[in-house]
Amino acid sequence: MLPQTGFDVNFSGYTRNFICFFGGRSPVYQLNIEFVEGNFSRNYKSKINNAEYAQMHLIWLEDLIPSVDINLFKNPKCLIHHDLKDVFPRFYVGILKGSNAPTVTHTFFDTSKTENTVNANKLNLRAKNPDPIKYFDCAFSVPIFPSKSYDTVLQSYGQNLFFYGENFLSLHTLEGEVINSTSLSQQEASNLSGIGNLELSKFVNQANADASKHYVVKLAFVSQKYPFPLRFKLGFNVKKKNQPFGTNICFAPFVISENTLFKPFNRRWFPIGGPKNYVATIHNSGIERAEINKTTECNFEFFNHDGETFSQCIYVRKNGSVLIDAQNDNKLNDFLGKKEGWCMVNSKSYLTDAYYFSLGDKQIGGDHAF
Repeated sequence: MLPQTGFDVNFSGYTRNFICFFGGRSPVYQLNIEFVEGNFSRNYKSKINNAEYAQMHLIWLEDLIPSVDINLFKNPKCLIHHDLKDVFPRFYVGILKGSNAPTVTHTFFDTSKTENTVNANKLNLRAKNPDPIKYFDCAFSVPIFPSKSYDTVLQSYGQNLFFYGENFLSLHTLEGEVINSTSLSQQEASNLSGIGNLELSKFVNQANADASKHYVVKLAFVSQKYPFPLRFKLGFNVKKKNQPFGTNICFAPFVISENTLFKPFNRRWFPIGGPKNYVATIHNSGIERAEINKTTECNFEFFNHDGETFSQCIYVRKNGSVLIDAQNDNKLNDFLGKKEGWCMVNSKSYLTDAYYFSLGDKQIGGDHAF
């Protein structure tokens, strides 16, 4: 059974790191928590008694690791080896520091060594691109909040198969205009497949763009010889500059297949507005390699707590984006009132990236749209 991984661990300062899951009917579970940082690793075992169905089990990593070992790590990769068979092996994980709200995300499978398993069909583990000259294997977009106030990072936990092909990075305005295009360095590309991160805010500075505005980074990958992995997970971390933690969003970028190219539409939904100030970004990410001047029809349907709705149709340019912020939209703010609402986006396209964020006074939380 593949171990679970894919989340931030931080042993610096006054932090507490946790793993949580809910048991099934098994009376006992065995966990082996492995930490890896550089060439160094340690394992710590935990036997967990499960007295009743759906019992919550909360493991504080600082209580599991001997105090003499804590200083051996700073930001290690954490792998959860387990024997969970009666419940789906997905764990809730996060970091608690002082009076701040805890970060929360979920684990995912470590697939980094699946090509080495017996009888593994390596081609079935990678993209089925019908035309690598015309299409990317993989393409996705993420928002960059104003870089003078926020840090935006893509995080990899060494859980993916490596990718060795071409990569393309472009910085866009929300309207889809290209500000700058480049490729990742060998080290940056390696960080996205291995254990490392990619600081996205720096691309705003490199383009001499206005650090007080929102932008979008699009990443695309292609290889005719060794296509992009079908299963590829990343952490999307956005935080305020004056805070230690923010989001730790687990997401999987779009990977091409013949079936998805013929999807007539796709749908995303997310919360919006309210006391927690939920904002959202929607991205019409292009999988075509050529620059095509086209737009996609997107219907935005909003719902409030009174059961009322209103809709708005927006034609979004290829690689263009929409930022929804009720505090800067009088019509939407009046419609929602003092409570949060919801938005459903129906796009006449096979691909729409979307995320939502809670912009509180201190921390920022968020997730991918659903």
